[in-house]
Amino acid sequence: MMISILKRKKSKHYYVLLISRRAQLSKNALVLKHDFDLTENQLEKVFLLPRIVCFESYVKAFQYKVLISILYTNAKLFKIGYTDEDK
Repeated sequence: MMISILKRKKSKHYYVLLISRRAQLSKNALVLKHDFDLTENQLEKVFLLPRIVCFESYVKAFQYKVLISILYTNAKLFKIGYTDEDK
């Protein structure tokens, strides 16, 4: 039954699903909102800044990694056992 439902879906249904998920803020947004006491509007502006401020793609990627806390600092590398010290 599930397969027949999936076969009836058109590509525009999947596109809408993809876009709706893409437009959501990351899970780390709640942490940023709490830590810096940001409003919803301010939080959206924070995530739009890398697109507006810089033109280089690697700088944008670096800024997004910082925003969503996936930048591997020495402390994180030490925590997962990749380095011998956290400094």
